[in-house]
Amino acid sequence: MNVMTNFTTKSLRANKARTIVTIIGVALAAALLTAVLTSYTSLTSFLYRGEVETSGTWMVKVQVEDTNTLASDLEHAQDDPSITDITTLYDLGFAELTQKQKQRFGPYLPILTYEGDIETTLGIHTSEGRLPENENEILLFDGWQSSQGVNIGDKVTLQVGERIAQDAGGSSSVEFGEIDADEDDPSAAKTYTITPGMQLNYSMGYHDARVDGTGLDETLENKQAKTYTVVGFYDRLGYAMYSAVGPVAITAGGQTPTPASFAEVYLTMSGVQNTEEVQDNAEALFPGDRVELHNGLLRYMGISSDASIWTTFYGLVLILSIVIIVACISLIFNAFAISVAERKSQFGLLSSVGATRRQLRRAVVLEALVVAVVGIPLGLLVGIGGCAITFAALGPAITKMMGNVGDVTFGLSVDPWVILATTVLTLVTVLLSVWIPAKRASRANIIDSLKSSGGSQASKRGKRLAASATIPARLWKSRGISGRLFGIGGKLAAINRKRGTTKGKTAAVSLALA
Repeated sequence: MNVMTNFTTKSLRANKARTIVTIIGVALAAALLTAVLTSYTSLTSFLYRGEVETSGTWMVKVQVEDTNTLASDLEHAQDDPSITDITTLYDLGFAELTQKQKQRFGPYLPILTYEGDIETTLGIHTSEGRLPENENEILLFDGWQSSQGVNIGDKVTLQVGERIAQDAGGSSSVEFGEIDADEDDPSAAKTYTITPGMQLNYSMGYHDARVDGTGLDETLENKQAKTYTVVGFYDRLGYAMYSAVGPVAITAGGQTPTPASFAEVYLTMSGVQNTEEVQDNAEALFPGDRVELHNGLLRYMGISSDASIWTTFYGLVLILSIVIIVACISLIFNAFAISVAERKSQFGLLSSVGATRRQLRRAVVLEALVVAVVGIPLGLLVGIGGCAITFAALGPAITKMMGNVGDVTFGLSVDPWVILATTVLTLVTVLLSVWIPAKRASRANIIDSLKSSGGSQASKRGKRLAASATIPARLWKSRGISGRLFGIGGKLAAINRKRGTTKGKTAAVSLALA
């Protein structure tokens, strides 16, 4: 430990009260920055977990209308190192419903089979029972239990067939907009054309020429009776569980879909930076098929090209951080300015015995770093602890306000970058705060050390007012608002403030920023 380091540590120990106050100021800066950044990451985490709970972790969906090449495309996708998960839904047909059931559920009951992890990837969760494990078991929407009296273990026989478009005396073909078009980018929507005799899939709406006026009807053909055992129900119509003709039913296994069948492939990727990269990867693996992005999830993951929503959050975080930094710079600057002013004679003596300006400046900076090493970890703990207590108390209310999503609740979420960003920002705040006091200390000399501290010298106006105020005839005469409101004490305080106008302005600015 060299002489200047020893001088710095002794100065900190000798002025414990001021050192503690400065540490508290640094800790306050770190705590406030931690609270702002942690609130942001907690909100982002809540929105992300809510999206995963309702819609799953898939990032892009591919609609495959011709499954001739699906097997080879899936094989290529599995070999792609950027693909981390693949889940596929196959169209097995549509069950015919009674008129009463149509009023409750829609025109048909679409029956799908799956390959992959539909719970994680698609957010399909059972409210009762379990997922089907073979082609003879089925998962139904819980409306079948409440309105149709179907229970777990019951066997249901359904007439399952294919939807075929029919000419109702109108146009020979009708062009439609894509059912699952991107809501955030309508210009990216694709179209498809329906012609009489065409097999319809579950992404296409029901056609009744008397209602929609398109000149197309549809019928359910090639019907076969199929019996299933009900093994579970779901109560949330997530993204994959609602089709254009009603809530779907899920089975497992089953026959390999015919070439005319419809399938949807859901992909999860890693190492992607933006939505364009996600879409390009999917289109390269499944050329010619329609691709749709999971924009909600991508947005909350921070890789969406649509930054309009997050621009607002970024702006709020930036503004709050700037206000905190400026306010804390004022606070910490005052602490170090007072410290340097009180020890100006010491710096002058050190300068007289050979200490260079650089050494004096480094001594003050070292003092700031020592304070920061203690104050920043303390502020991180206080900030995270305060957020944890606040979110524990207000989390249920925030969750309810933003919409209850299963078991997802608003709670504390701290990312490593929050700790790093808070540490760096607080350290920068401390260094900016100490820069001017350090320069003042470096300019100290033996002559200045014999004078009064520059920080306590009165201005010319202050000296004049103080002199006039001490005339016996005027000494105890209350003047001004402070004298009238607070009497002698208020008048003395006002006179003392005018003796050092710089300190008064600095204090006023500090209070305003706080």
